[in-house]
Amino acid sequence: MKYTRRNLLQSMGALAGASVLPLSVDGKPSDQNQPSHDPANLDEIINLFDFEKIAQNHMSHMAYEFVASGAADEFTVKWNREALDKLKLQTRVLNDVSKLDTRISLFGLDLPYPILIAPTAFHKLMHPQGELATAKGAGAASALYRVSSFTTTPIE
Repeated sequence: MKYTRRNLLQSMGALAGASVLPLSVDGKPSDQNQPSHDPANLDEIINLFDFEKIAQNHMSHMAYEFVASGAADEFTVKWNREALDKLKLQTRVLNDVSKLDTRISLFGLDLPYPILIAPTAFHKLMHPQGELATAKGAGAASALYRVSSFTTTPIE
């Protein structure tokens, strides 16, 4: 499969959003109670800010605030945002991108791209399957996932 930057962003967006979108009885994303201004499908989502808006509309206020906030005065959240905003992509035009290779060897594993999911807590606040849904999404995306010590799904 050929990976483009957009494919990778969509895959990671889908992975990140998988734990916040509600599921119907058959395990597929539910459209009920979805405000009309939300994108109809993942192809219309451009960035993680779009996922954040959807998540806020589908999560309880308490769960959303837990995910979107930080500890104490949230200085670390602010500093992380500022550091991320300072990163610049080196744009190149008129280059052949038909043979991009995002593979990386990490921890003795060959991965299709350098994306890992950090350990985060209390996934069942966002999704009824909790960390199990995150693990399934990570597996489907060939991403590494570390389980938090504050998991709401027993490791066993």
